[in-house]
Amino acid sequence: MLLQILNSISDPIFVKYSQHIWVFLNDAFCDFIGHKQDALIGKTDYDFFPKSMLKNIAKTYLNSGLTQLAQSVSARLRRAINTQSGTSYIMLGA
Repeated sequence: MLLQILNSISDPIFVKYSQHIWVFLNDAFCDFIGHKQDALIGKTDYDFFPKSMLKNIAKTYLNSGLTQLAQSVSARLRRAINTQSGTSYIMLGA
């Protein structure tokens, strides 16, 4: 039931282990990346996104004082991501 709800949401949703490995991705996230879930589970951002983009995101996290993923569940970081098709997404991090 929960998987059906998460897959019915049109925004990309992902869950990672603390080592940044994807363990759950909804259908919208798979469409965003352009790969099937089986090809993404167990992988990381570095397997699919340009390293230069990830460096900028990591720098933003460090500048925000978020040096560990679980440091603060109340803190939120917003970053706009644009796909090649022109679709814009806001990525939230904790």
